[in-house]
Amino acid sequence: MKAILERFWEKVNKTEGGCWLWTGAISRNGYGNMGCKIDEKQRSVQAHRLSWFLHLGEIPTGLCVCHHCDTPSCVNPDHLFLGTMKDNMQDAQRKGRMSNSCGQLRGEAHYRSKLTATNVVEIRTRYRPTIVTMPMLASEYGVSRSTIKAVVRRENWKHLP
Repeated sequence: MKAILERFWEKVNKTEGGCWLWTGAISRNGYGNMGCKIDEKQRSVQAHRLSWFLHLGEIPTGLCVCHHCDTPSCVNPDHLFLGTMKDNMQDAQRKGRMSNSCGQLRGEAHYRSKLTATNVVEIRTRYRPTIVTMPMLASEYGVSRSTIKAVVRRENWKHLP
């Protein structure tokens, strides 16, 4: 079986911008994952936490490994820092990655968003019930009718005009 370090490097792509992007398994929220055997048990470990451990050592209990670069798939230890959960939330808030104190992502900053702010403004401007319909817009923008309906009724993207 290959050593963890060798398996780690097989899944890293160093970019010109300095990020080391994880090319292995990626979670829904954009963080890399790798299976490792720890204490005789197979576990999934977040790639940026594994990178910290491999390059910089132990992660003290209760601390998060946070990103200076705000790229969840980045595993470059120079782009990582340790902080508490509170530090991590405050960092995200300062950088505009959260909409409120509850930690909810907003608009295109949300990892599952298919629309941009520009798309939403266009949809609201163009929608005409008998001329440019919700099904037409849904097809054009690659989203469901219910997404278009929520945009038009301002149930989603409430922060936009």
